[in-house]
Formats: sequence, C-alpha cells, structure tokens
Amino acid sequence: MAAYQIHQQAVFVLHTRPYTETSLIIEVFSQEFGRLGLLAKGARNSKTRKRGILLPFQPLLMSWTGKGELPILTEVEQGHSLFYFDYKSRVCGFYANELVYKLLQRKDPYQKLYQSYNQLMQSLHDCSFKNKERELSLRLFEKNLLSEIGYALILDRDIDQHELINPELVYRYIPERGPEIYRSNKGESPLIVSGMVLHCIDRNSYPNDIIMQQAKRFMRNILQSLLGGKPIHSRSLLYIS
Repeated sequence: MAAYQIHQQAVFVLHTRPYTETSLIIEVFSQEFGRLGLLAKGARNSKTRKRGILLPFQPLLMSWTGKGELPILTEVEQGHSLFYFDYKSRVCGFYANELVYKLLQRKDPYQKLYQSYNQLMQSLHDCSFKNKERELSLRLFEKNLLSEIGYALILDRDIDQHELINPELVYRYIPERGPEIYRSNKGESPLIVSGMVLHCIDRNSYPNDIIMQQAKRFMRNILQSLLGGKPIHSRSLLYIS
C-alpha cells in the first residue's frame, strides 16, 4: 500500500495517550475520514507547539502522512474559533467524546455526525452555566448519533399495533426494534419509559425537569445497551469534589 498525504482536514481530538517518552497517539474525529488514530511525534516535548494545541473540544486543522492504522501527524493548527467550556460543559464534552470513540469504527466517514458533533461543541460553548440548554444539546446529539450509526430511535409508533405513541401509556423499548406497550407480565427492564418521554425526545422539547431527567436516563440506557455493558467513565467526573 502506497503512502498518502492528507492536508488541512477539519478534526476534533477525542483522546490522547503517551507513546514513547516524547510522542502521543491521538484519536481524532475528522470531517472526511471519521474516527482515526494518528501518531504525533515529539508532541510530549515541552518545547513543541503541538503540545499546547492538541486539546479536546477545539476545532483543529490537521495534516498527516503514511499508511496503515497509524499515520503520522505532520501539521496542526487552530481552526475557525476557540471554544470555552465551564466545568459541566467539559464533562459533557468528554461524554460525547467517549461515545464517539467507543461507538464508531475507525475510518468510516460520518459527515452528518461530524456536523452534529461540531454543533454540540458550539452549543456547549454558548450555554456554559445554563444547565437546561446544555441538556437539550446533549439529547439532540445522542439522538443524531444513534441515527447515524444505524440505531435510529422509533419514537412515533409502537411496534405491535403500529399505533401512534400515547403520552398516557407506558412502553418497553426494545433496542433495534422499538417501543411496545408495557405489560407487567413481561418483566422489568431499564428501558421502560412513558409515552410522554418518547414524545419529548422526538420533539427535543421538555416541559419540566422531571421529564428531562427521565429522557436522560432513557437515552443513557439505550446507549449503554450498545456498549455491551462497558461503563461510560466520563459520568464519574460529575461526582468528583
């Protein structure tokens, strides 16, 4: 396989880890190439410009060269803007990064999801110190993520009678299929949800904090089912004093 060169690609850093004493392996989410790993040679050197710019949540422009699973980063520069997050927005950003890192395969392009991720980063910048707006932005991103990876939520009709979701009823959501009217003889499930919550997720509109929390719990349980029981570590940051 011949080596190739990629120039000035829009990316966000998802995760970095040390590689030798002076270098980093960085996982990025790119507009054209999806998620991929890059080798940033010398990035741990205190004198290099790369060390101060390879940060999460910031739009970057990267160039790289090579072949195989780990091309070499050649250039990086700040993108069109600089985002500032408060503490809770940073936790939300780490949560989004963890989902993208764990649920996307390397080198599969997800241009619509990249745009949704970019919009989330902008929203987290805009709504720092505004809890409700932050949660709205996250619920929309989670919904878009599920759709783009092939698990779009069915939120308007039940899977048994194909009738419109009734806000007064309770449903059991079956991953990869959709909601069915809940009957207690079918046992408990973390994905039991009211029709009202499904309506609100569908419209991305939540009348009160109780509904918002129920929607949050439902979306996290859906995503957890796709992760195969692997924990989402970024959640624990909210409980660090």
